[in-house]
Amino acid sequence: MRWLLAVPLFLGGAFGLLAQDRVYLLNGDTLTGTIGTVRPNKVYLQALEAGRRRSKVVPVQDIRAYQRAGHTLVEVNGNSAFTGIDAPDRSLGGKGWRLGLSGGHCRRTARSPDDVLPELAEHFKGLRPGWYMRATSIYMTSPKFGIGLLADRSWYRHRTEDITLTDPSGNTLSGPWDERIGIDLIGPAVVLSTDPANGGPHFSVLLSAGATRYANDAIIFDGPVNLEGWSVGFASEVQVLLPVGRRSALTVNGGFSGGVVNTFDHSGAEGSRTQVLPGGSGEGLGRITAGVGLLLMP
Repeated sequence: MRWLLAVPLFLGGAFGLLAQDRVYLLNGDTLTGTIGTVRPNKVYLQALEAGRRRSKVVPVQDIRAYQRAGHTLVEVNGNSAFTGIDAPDRSLGGKGWRLGLSGGHCRRTARSPDDVLPELAEHFKGLRPGWYMRATSIYMTSPKFGIGLLADRSWYRHRTEDITLTDPSGNTLSGPWDERIGIDLIGPAVVLSTDPANGGPHFSVLLSAGATRYANDAIIFDGPVNLEGWSVGFASEVQVLLPVGRRSALTVNGGFSGGVVNTFDHSGAEGSRTQVLPGGSGEGLGRITAGVGLLLMP
C-alpha cells in the first residue's frame, strides 16, 4: 500500500510542471511562475529563482496584462478584470470546491485492559499500527472558511500463529488468532484556513463528525468471528498546504480521530447475537494519523 502515498507526490509534480502563468509588465518584461491571489491593487506571484521558489508582489500599476496557464489573456489597466466579475479567482485562495485525497500511517491509542492475559495483550499491541485513506469535498465560501463532506477509512491487521488459552471450564484452546479491523467515518466537515494571499505555504484545520463503523473479521482458533458496530465519531486534522500550481497543492497532514462503540452485532460458529459492552469498557476508536495528500480546485 505504500505506493499509494507516492501518487499525490507524482500528480502534484506534474501539475507544477504544467502550470506556467505569465505577468506582462508595462516596461516590456515578462514574469513567469504561478499566479496566486489577484487583488485590486496587486498580484501575488510565485517564481523560481536560482532553483528556489520565491514569492513576489507585483503592483497593478506596473502590469499590462496577465495570463494563467491554459486561460485567455487578461488585460489589466483600463478594464474591470480586477473586480472579480470578469475574471473570478479560481486559485486555492478563492471561492469554490476543494477536492482532497490523502493517506498515510495511523496508530490506535486504545490500550488493552489490565486483566487481559499476556498472550492476548501482546497480540492486541500488534493491532495498533495501521494505514488510512481520506477523501474530502469542501466548498470554500471564503479564503478562510469552507464546508463540505469527509470520508475516511483506516485498517489494521495482526496475526499470531499460536495462542494457548484455558477457558473457564478448564479446557485448553490453542491455534491462530488473526484479526482484520476496519474503521470508517463519513460526515460533514468544516475547514478553517489561513489566507494564502501570497500564493505560498499556509495552514488549514479540518474538523468533522459523523457516522462511524467498526468491523472486525477474525479467525480465532480456526473459527470465524465477525463483529460490527456503529457509533458517532470525529476527525480533526492540521494541514500544511504547499502550492504546486494555481489550482493544486501538496498537503502534509497530522491529526487525531476518535469515538467509542458499545454495541456490536456478533456472529460466529455459535450463531449471531447482539453484544452490549458496559459503560466505560467500549471499543475505543482513537487513532493518530500522519500522511500526505493532494488538493485540487477544479
